[in-house]
Amino acid sequence: MATLISCDQFERILIKDSVCFQIDQSLSKFYPGSGGSGSAASVRIQFEYDLVSGSIVDLSLNAFNDQDATNSTLTVDVVREGDLVIRDLAYMHVSALRGVLQNLGDFLCRLQANKNVYQLRGKKKVKLNFSRIVRAMTDAGIEKFEGWVFLDQNLTLQVRLFVYLHPESVY
Repeated sequence: MATLISCDQFERILIKDSVCFQIDQSLSKFYPGSGGSGSAASVRIQFEYDLVSGSIVDLSLNAFNDQDATNSTLTVDVVREGDLVIRDLAYMHVSALRGVLQNLGDFLCRLQANKNVYQLRGKKKVKLNFSRIVRAMTDAGIEKFEGWVFLDQNLTLQVRLFVYLHPESVY
C-alpha cells in the first residue's frame, strides 16, 4: 500500500474522533441515549486512522454514553514509540495523555478552555492566566507564544504549549 503522506519524524500519525446519532428506541437496552428530552437510544462510532499508512486502527460501535474521554484512556495501549496522536478536546484526559507519553508517543491536541496549566518560576508554581497572556501578546504584537507547562497541579505532566492569536472574526 502506498504511503499517503511523507513524514520521517513519525512512524504513525493517529487521528481519532467519534460521531453520534440517534437510533430506534427499541435498541435502548443495548445503546442507551442521553435520556431526558434527548433520544432514548443513540450510538457512538469511534474511528481512528493512521495518516501515514492509510490504515484503520479502530472502527467501533459503542453506546452514546461511552464518552470520548473514557475511550481515550481505554485505547491508549495502541500507541507505540514514534507515533503522533492527534485528538480533539473531548479526548484530552490527563491519564490518556500520560499514557501516550509513557508509550513513547507524542500528542497534539487543543487545550480545553477550563483547563488550568502551571509553570515553575524558580521554585514557585504559578497558574497561567490566559487573559493576561493574550493581552500581553496583543499589546506587544506577538502572534505566537510557546513554552513548557504542566497539565496538573502536582507538576508531573509537562508538555509544550503553543498559544496563537487569531483575528476576532475567527475567535
